[in-house]
Amino acid sequence: MAIVSERQHQINEYYRQVMDGHAYIRETFEVLLDMLGERIRRHDGPPRILELGCHAGVSTEWFLERWPDVQITIQDDHDDMIDMARERLAGKHVTYHVGPVESLPHQFDIVVSIARHHHLPHDYLGGVRKVMAPSGVYLL
Repeated sequence: MAIVSERQHQINEYYRQVMDGHAYIRETFEVLLDMLGERIRRHDGPPRILELGCHAGVSTEWFLERWPDVQITIQDDHDDMIDMARERLAGKHVTYHVGPVESLPHQFDIVVSIARHHHLPHDYLGGVRKVMAPSGVYLL
């Protein structure tokens, strides 16, 4: 049985309240997961997925529960958020990147943004375009 730190407990409670407190957010998230699953199934081999903003690893954990073989990179501008994700996802095969999306060294088949895009700089889509594979898709 995994021991959950007080910080992780607070994060879990926050996301539970978010999911329970916003109209249709759970349904919207389920649609996003369905679309992501369809893209993963259509891809030849495990796709490389970039998650913009790490949400302390909460959404990444949801992805890995469904698709444990995908290659996920989490990008965030904040060290503290990445640190929380590392704690939550200890032992999972996840790559972490602190800094602008355009500074990532390789391309991704799927880019995912969950409630993060409106916090990013207005020109962030240029960076997303630079790191997307030619047949890549951006789901938000």
